[in-house]
Amino acid sequence: MAPSPDYCPGLVMANEPKLHCHLKAAMAIDSAATPVDLRQVRNFVSSPRLFDIYLNGPASAGMAPAGDTFLDMHTLLADKRQKTYALSLAGWQEKKENLRVVQRFSPQDGAIICVQVWPFEMNTLDHFQTVIAVAMSYTRAELEAESRISSALNELVEEFGFFADGF
Repeated sequence: MAPSPDYCPGLVMANEPKLHCHLKAAMAIDSAATPVDLRQVRNFVSSPRLFDIYLNGPASAGMAPAGDTFLDMHTLLADKRQKTYALSLAGWQEKKENLRVVQRFSPQDGAIICVQVWPFEMNTLDHFQTVIAVAMSYTRAELEAESRISSALNELVEEFGFFADGF
């Protein structure tokens, strides 16, 4: 399958309009072929995760479940004590003066939340974009440290013709 004339090469963010169509064209995906390795998507979609901050929770308006917390809601992956949320960069800029950022905490402290700052609002994404954004937000080190993440991601991406085994 050759890229369509509307295809724009290069790295895009997960909020790219019609992301699934974009990936099909960019990766020359044949819908009838075998599933596509999610690792290849990293060449076409950037991680939305700009940086992490840890807060003395709870989550506030504008924060959407991300990372392990998102996977826990949609798969059998059990979440960690610290819940993970995504907050847009604009939301972070607006709220940062009123948030209680912490530097040191116990891994067992469930009052602490991890906030991933993303360049866009997570709630503006469709389901496919959200799944891809969450998948791309994991670092290689996080995936290697916990193999169950790849299995959970696999559950979510297989309906779209992708697989994440060994992601």
